[in-house]
Amino acid sequence: QGEVFFSRAYKNILFSDKLKDLNLIIMHTNGTLLTKEIFDKMYENLKKNNVNLIYFNVSVDSIEQKTYENLRLGGNMKVLKRNLENLSIARKEGKVSCVSIIFVLQRDNYKVLPKLAKYMIELGFDRLEVQKIFNWGTYSDKEFKKISMFDENDNPKPELVKVLKDPIFQSKDIMFVGNVFKSETYGD
Repeated sequence: QGEVFFSRAYKNILFSDKLKDLNLIIMHTNGTLLTKEIFDKMYENLKKNNVNLIYFNVSVDSIEQKTYENLRLGGNMKVLKRNLENLSIARKEGKVSCVSIIFVLQRDNYKVLPKLAKYMIELGFDRLEVQKIFNWGTYSDKEFKKISMFDENDNPKPELVKVLKDPIFQSKDIMFVGNVFKSETYGD
């Protein structure tokens, strides 16, 4: 559907009276355009229009600069971290009802997952949702086998299982969603 803070259509809705008396709004973003100024302007408008609950789902590919900028072409880790820290403040102030970090697990970022989980908890966000990467026709079968952290039987590869032994994954705030594991459970 596109980046909510880039799309002219979405911005026209967010900064208008079209959301009057809406109980809940859930925004999906990669966080790079969610500056403090944009958030404050949006929040003021949502409160003026009596929007009760504000949720954010923020797609974060990594918390390490090199990995993040490799996966998110044109991405800037410093900008993302600043925006996440501002969102953390807004969450702690009660301006935001829920913040979920969405992480698409793949070969290039699986090792940073424990570090991202710890960072998410430090920021006081509500949950980390780990999702399996799917091939939507973007990769050849051979390329996708290299990128995916699951074998041909949909079982996690041994190097992923090793990373998931980190005690951080016992947190109830970390969820593996979208049929990431068909027969094994990690965390609560």
